[in-house]
Amino acid sequence: MFFQFFKKHLSTLVLFFIVRLPFPLGHWLGAFILRLTHPYRKPNQRPFLTQRRFFEQFSMRLNLNEKSQRHLYFSKIYEPEITLKLPLILNPGDCFIDVGAHHGYYSLATSSLVGPTGKVLSLEADPRNYESLKRNLQENRFDNILALNIGISNQTGTATFHRNPLNDGGGSLQRWERYVDRNRSFSKDLIQRKFSVKTEIQVETKDMSSLLLHLKKDTFLTLAEDTVVKIDVEGYEVEVVEGMLSLLNTNGWRPKALIIECSNKKEGIIHDRLQPFGYVASYPDRRGRLLRPRENCKYYNKMNVFFILPEQINPKLLDPKFLSRH
Repeated sequence: MFFQFFKKHLSTLVLFFIVRLPFPLGHWLGAFILRLTHPYRKPNQRPFLTQRRFFEQFSMRLNLNEKSQRHLYFSKIYEPEITLKLPLILNPGDCFIDVGAHHGYYSLATSSLVGPTGKVLSLEADPRNYESLKRNLQENRFDNILALNIGISNQTGTATFHRNPLNDGGGSLQRWERYVDRNRSFSKDLIQRKFSVKTEIQVETKDMSSLLLHLKKDTFLTLAEDTVVKIDVEGYEVEVVEGMLSLLNTNGWRPKALIIECSNKKEGIIHDRLQPFGYVASYPDRRGRLLRPRENCKYYNKMNVFFILPEQINPKLLDPKFLSRH
């Protein structure tokens, strides 16, 4: 009885004070209480909005009732295997392309790294997440970021975007029969009955080659910049990479690194697509400090794979085995 009363009436009030405690105590306690009382977002649940500043460089307004935003808020360093490497990969004047930008964490984090002479292209398919992305970009007033509400695919047109009510960062153009959250999965029918929300919407899509050539005409990009591409599209990464192949084949455009979240063992397919252009699949070592080539890495994060041109990457980031090969 007390737990139900706490969950319904007191948890939000307690969280209001807990998130203001010094780091990391407030983050740990807040994450525990939210996980206990709000395992899944209910339909039309009132947002629990709070602000967090990252690295004294940018801030984000996050809804702690949403799983992915909760994880972002309560992480000391979000995805350190990527975040800590970006300053070594990006230089002033570079271009960063954020495919699946979500609420804008990586777009905002890289804006200061590429500087006023660099560019950040922020792409998000879900209109709801795009509104949050736009708000975060406007509040930070970075003028080197272009955000577009568009899905990146291997063809231009429209497609069905599948929202995941269990995780606002888990939507994708990939069709699902079951919705997965951690080690649990739920059928599509059960999700629709439980949440009473629309899980499928139509979105505009464009292949990366066409989009970048269009932006070149608009002078936002020259395609001569050193470029890093981050792709996080929840299972649709093969199609995104296929949409880049035309530009790689005909234009000579070569991003120095592609950081791709690979799901369902798709790393091998993407490796086969990119290997002819000189890319090497690599993974952070156990401590997440160095990138090791695929064949020399016994331990790796199977989710985030770095496809790199080793000769264009800062040597401080590479395992000595790379240096002996190139």
